[in-house]
Amino acid sequence: MPSQTHKRPLPQVLSDAAPKKFGKGMHAGLWFDRFFDKYEKHDKDWQVPKDDSGKLAWIQTVAGEVGGDAVSTLADRQKKLVIALEGDSLVAKTDWHFVTGLGNNHPVENGFAWHPTLGVPYLTAAAVKGLLRAWCEEWLGWKISEEEKKRLLQWFGDETRAGELIFFDALPTGPVTLKADVMTPHYGEWYEKGAQKPESDGSNVPADWHNPKPIPFLVVIPDQTFQFSVALRPCATTNVGDVLIELEQALQYLGVGAKTAAGYGRMSNHIVEKPDPLNEFKIWFGTQKFGSGNKGRHAEIIERINQLSNPQDGKIFVKTNMGKKDCTKGLWAFLSKK
Repeated sequence: MPSQTHKRPLPQVLSDAAPKKFGKGMHAGLWFDRFFDKYEKHDKDWQVPKDDSGKLAWIQTVAGEVGGDAVSTLADRQKKLVIALEGDSLVAKTDWHFVTGLGNNHPVENGFAWHPTLGVPYLTAAAVKGLLRAWCEEWLGWKISEEEKKRLLQWFGDETRAGELIFFDALPTGPVTLKADVMTPHYGEWYEKGAQKPESDGSNVPADWHNPKPIPFLVVIPDQTFQFSVALRPCATTNVGDVLIELEQALQYLGVGAKTAAGYGRMSNHIVEKPDPLNEFKIWFGTQKFGSGNKGRHAEIIERINQLSNPQDGKIFVKTNMGKKDCTKGLWAFLSKK
């Protein structure tokens, strides 16, 4: 019989100082990874209960909505940075469950990947790059022709040079809703040691007479949106639109994260209201720090204003924010022309 229940294997002073339950405004990842308190002490050994009072109960402490206003704020800041770097973003929606970080160590057997500051699920930039590269190499067959090999090198680089693309962490566009899911492996004994030493009584062979062992784990529910951003290095010639088209296909058909073979991690393009071109121009302009000491790119201002459906609105905005002394003669004449 256990002598103590539901305690942490910590010195009493540390255990007492730890938070007793997850609350609003807390970092979900820090709580989930560091404050597990469902152990039972059997003599000198701490164990996790095998019933629902252990693993499932802990997962359910963070089930529901996690993240606050800071999530959307960081996503917006990332998008502005990407625009300034001549890049673009794709917002994708989870078609079904999505999970990442299952291989992380955790007492519930399956971990979870949390953003270190936001406390929400996310994908690292390396994971996004790996997904896109795998799609291009293995599914599009870009390793065959010389022209496609050159495009692979241009996009992703190799051991001797960097590619033209800059990948960013895939972030949620707002708070994310989580829930408990379950997997039921039947052949646990076989996976653990049967392949190395099958028993003659069949106790560890992969057969239908074994009982399933439910293992709970944490997932993101459907219809949650994530922002995937790609920017360009200086002097790059890659079309970012082409990159996002392939990334969209990879998310839709391959999926991302863990358990993609079982249908997890599939995402589709989340159609959002088309951004206002004038507002996009204002965002871009605000990141460039134009002034009297930065007149070399004023021709680009003229080019972007001419691309607007109503160039006069762009002229008024720039004229209001720069002033004649900060403009070249050509730019000021352009802005003043009706």
